[in-house]
Amino acid sequence: MDLEALLRRLEGVVAARVRYRNGEPEAIHLLVEGDPQESVQQVQALLMTALGKTMPPGTITTSPAGDRRWQRQRWQLVQVYWLWEKGQHEVVVEVRDGGQIFEGRAPAAAAGKAWSVAEATVQAVKQVLGREYARLHLAHLEEIQVAGVPAILVAVRTGLRHPQVFLGIAEGDAGSGEAVARATLDALNRLDG
Repeated sequence: MDLEALLRRLEGVVAARVRYRNGEPEAIHLLVEGDPQESVQQVQALLMTALGKTMPPGTITTSPAGDRRWQRQRWQLVQVYWLWEKGQHEVVVEVRDGGQIFEGRAPAAAAGKAWSVAEATVQAVKQVLGREYARLHLAHLEEIQVAGVPAILVAVRTGLRHPQVFLGIAEGDAGSGEAVARATLDALNRLDG
């Protein structure tokens, strides 16, 4: 059964995303026109009819039909560069969201150049997302080999009520700031599906 397709048939539901765990719906997010509470009630009724169960409060969320996060294209890397200001060494990452460029900065960290680049990338995207994703953070960064090709693997974790981990990968090594930023954006671009 295509639960997302069923949800889109409900009155006022423009789009739906379902996150599963062990084959069962764990969270549902709806893009709605009209009363969000009515949409949530319709979803609960549909779930009871179709699956014989309901979902706990807070696992069905809504956004208004004009929510730009549903309409956005993937974030794109503009550039990565290093600054030395006031005795501090920091990395700056610029990310494009539609026609706007957002800048993220991070100090040169003891964890290394790659970690700083990834952190600055997260900071740039957090400016786009706003308060809802204030606890979004870099969880892991590793240089790996895939079929003999060097690659960067990044994990980004949300700090929302139901935390999730998003993975991103890009070809390159940890010495390439652009490869690290691309891997981080690959993970971050999975946030909204």
